[in-house]
Amino acid sequence: MRKYIIVFTALIFFISCTDHRTPLVKSDYKKLTSYNDMINFIKELSNSSDLMELDTLALSTKGRAIPFLRVSLDKFGSDSNKIKVMIFAQQHGNEHSGKEAMISIVKRIYESKMTYLLSKFDLILIPQINPDGSEKDERRNGNNADLNRDHLVLSQPESIGLHKLFHKYKPEVVLDVHEYRPFSKSWEKYGYQKNWDVQFGTLTNINVAETILDFQRNEFIPFIKEYLENRDITFNQYVVGGPPNEERMRYSTIDINDGRQSFGILNTMSFILEGLNGRTALENIEHRTESQVKALLGFLEFVYENKDQIKKIVETNREELSRDNYRVSIRMEHVKGSTEKHLTFLDFKSDNDTTLLIENFHDKVISKLDVEKPKGYLIPKNLEIMKKWLDNHSIEYSDNNLLQHVYEYEIQQIINSVDEELDNSFPEVVKKPKQILSSDYFYIPSNQLHSNMLVLALEPQSQIGLMQYEEFRQFLVSDKSYKILRLE
Repeated sequence: MRKYIIVFTALIFFISCTDHRTPLVKSDYKKLTSYNDMINFIKELSNSSDLMELDTLALSTKGRAIPFLRVSLDKFGSDSNKIKVMIFAQQHGNEHSGKEAMISIVKRIYESKMTYLLSKFDLILIPQINPDGSEKDERRNGNNADLNRDHLVLSQPESIGLHKLFHKYKPEVVLDVHEYRPFSKSWEKYGYQKNWDVQFGTLTNINVAETILDFQRNEFIPFIKEYLENRDITFNQYVVGGPPNEERMRYSTIDINDGRQSFGILNTMSFILEGLNGRTALENIEHRTESQVKALLGFLEFVYENKDQIKKIVETNREELSRDNYRVSIRMEHVKGSTEKHLTFLDFKSDNDTTLLIENFHDKVISKLDVEKPKGYLIPKNLEIMKKWLDNHSIEYSDNNLLQHVYEYEIQQIINSVDEELDNSFPEVVKKPKQILSSDYFYIPSNQLHSNMLVLALEPQSQIGLMQYEEFRQFLVSDKSYKILRLE
């Protein structure tokens, strides 16, 4: 009898030691995964898997290590025939389902359920960018900064670390995982609610290569729609704004200060995933997490099936960024297109889905102002804030030894405007030749991966440039003179 008790006890111990359910599942979906539980879980699984390597992205503002996983069949990045995919979640601390889904994906990798995918790509997984916000169930990080509005300025260690990691490996495909909140007084008054389990957003800045934009719209969106709806997950292409026919609706932003567009402007196949948030952090968390898991699996399946085409599109268009003699749009606006748009919402009165014609849907982006891409820009060496910005973005620059064809912008007046529902100000400028002492400036060539991003960030009239941020504007303007020079 004693022998059977020992064997039974050993069996129970073995089972308990091999219980690899996620922390959320272990709690029966009654407790969100804490930072420490997440770290311990992914550390345990990665240490026991030949497919995963755990590393640290950066330290958060409160000193928490932000983990990421390199996932590969062999040495990460060693096979040039593969592409690299980077997925990151929970930039906003009160959007938990993305983190929980990413933890589930780690479990699936550990269980070898996704190994076949790794024959075509290497994978970087960052389950949680904002641990400080997550622990307090708050949107912003420990410095009260919105990380998803920090990808141009790069003022926070979390977003700096993410961009450093991107530029180390230069993945061809990027996915930024979020949740959207459909709850607002204006929508409640209107009587309807956005109610899709999952939304995927594509790139909308028209400076991104047209072949990337077309591929996302015409290949990915139909694929993921069918994939999710076949698995009982409701889907929509990511839209913002409304209520419909009272306020305009559109396909999100053209700004490059968020996780999707900041990498997309480098001609990366970059997307955003928006799961349906709850009124509370735990409300419907099981279905929210499962919806995100299926969305992630569908996304990776699409990359797997289209690897060769994606690789060719991205490589070709990144090479195009070194080309001269083309124009970059620095002021854009969503306008109404020629096609009718119908969307299905939850009707509060009937509690049923109802399809409406959206008369003021603005699905087309036009250029309001564009400029010729210069040979490069000159930045005064004494502007320490700009040198730090260049370094954080891994932008190429060198000492300047060029004296000819240098131009400065003289500011005539500041014009206030509202663009894309945001207050905006930009100067009227006159371009004039400038005599300089070359040793006073850094030279930033425009024939690099950051080509279009540099134009959007550094041109004074750009609606999404550094001039829109007070911490930069105070250093960039002096006596109606714009301190960054163009080299033509």
